[in-house]
Amino acid sequence: MNWENVPNRAPCTLLSELCVSVATARLVKNKKKIYSRWIDNDLVAVELDAVLDASVSYPYSSRYPIPGSTKGTVDLDTQVGTVVVWCKELVYFS
Repeated sequence: MNWENVPNRAPCTLLSELCVSVATARLVKNKKKIYSRWIDNDLVAVELDAVLDASVSYPYSSRYPIPGSTKGTVDLDTQVGTVVVWCKELVYFS
């Protein structure tokens, strides 16, 4: 996919590593850092709109720890309305 052609704030679906839809979000193209860390090239920033599966944990909490989280895993449904990172290969635009 050519990310240059995708507009900022484009709605998208976030997929798990098993390609199951786990959340809806909006692309945040202008965000290059998150939680004081540069976003790696294989990831993209998204703002979570809704979580479709409450049992899903945020998969990048070790690489990009959520400020204020004290445990190793963070439930994705606690991050609705915030900006997180997601693997570019697991972001689907309809």
